[in-house]
Amino acid sequence: DTVTSCIFENLDRKDLKSYDIEYLFLKIRAKSVGEKSTLLFNCKDCNTENKVVINIDEIEIDVKKINNIIKISNEISVEMKHPTFESISKNKKIVNESPTQQVFGFIQESISAVLTENERFDMKDATDQEFQEFIESMTQDQFSKIREYIENIPKLSHKVNYACTNCKKENDVTLEGLQSFL
Repeated sequence: DTVTSCIFENLDRKDLKSYDIEYLFLKIRAKSVGEKSTLLFNCKDCNTENKVVINIDEIEIDVKKINNIIKISNEISVEMKHPTFESISKNKKIVNESPTQQVFGFIQESISAVLTENERFDMKDATDQEFQEFIESMTQDQFSKIREYIENIPKLSHKVNYACTNCKKENDVTLEGLQSFL
């Protein structure tokens, strides 16, 4: 709601991906609270707490063009999509379940269709049981291809380098997800 209220262009919130929402919310935060955010990190060597100032305006999302068709066998391909923020937030597996169920929920939101040479099966028409059976029928290699696609979906990410104020050791931390920057 905050993001769509602050955008002057006509956006359909149902089309916004999770990384779109995170990025826009972070930019709104920068304009309303300030471009700088002070975060605390413990040194990896001496565990001293260090204050590190992050410039929010320097944070970008690297959206790479990746093939959304994954060939999982000679006969079957899977059409993938970047799930929307709304679909993720409404999927009870992602919101309320164990980490394993969250992964399956995220995969469910990311598979658009199963393709054969002659047919297309839209996964939105599949029951949870049918989806589960399809996933469980995959080999480890096939499942790895799906997981790799999911891992390459853009996300808010920023690498921070700092020298410890106590031991002077160089540290680096990768921040991911909106909660890391606030």
